[in-house]
Amino acid sequence: MFFDNRIIKARRVKQQVSLDPVEFARTRLNFEPDEIQCGILRSTAKRGILDCLRQFGKTTVSAAKAIFRAFTEPKSLIVVASPGERLSGISLRAAGEMLRILGIRPEGDGYNKLSLVLPNGSRIVGLSGGEDKVRGFGGPSMPLIDEASRVSKRCISLPIPADWSFSQWENA
Repeated sequence: MFFDNRIIKARRVKQQVSLDPVEFARTRLNFEPDEIQCGILRSTAKRGILDCLRQFGKTTVSAAKAIFRAFTEPKSLIVVASPGERLSGISLRAAGEMLRILGIRPEGDGYNKLSLVLPNGSRIVGLSGGEDKVRGFGGPSMPLIDEASRVSKRCISLPIPADWSFSQWENA
């Protein structure tokens, strides 16, 4: 019963959420994206790559994009893949901090070591890029791949839905 009440509450909250991811980031996540980050958050590109300097905010903007998707699209699956568990953990920690800001206590899904589940049934799962780690993840609504040049080809070739976003690869 507790879980059902959380779902009902999440549905009510969704109705109050702006459908603009930048406004969501500003008002709900206390994240003030710069002009380029706003473009990334609003991008509807089918593929994306962020090629930028260290400390640009790739992790933060990717976490905000993942939280927006998970929060506004019930039962969505966001997969965060990187060459190692540590990098995936950093991304999930950023997403978990944003969930706390939203008043949602971060909890794991009970199946994956690095995971977050939202009251609306959405999940964010962190994977290391080993081929044995990606089985069973068919059709994530948003795969986010960190350090893609160092992640296995099998991980990068996860089944991708038509509207996928993997940060910001315009003109792909």
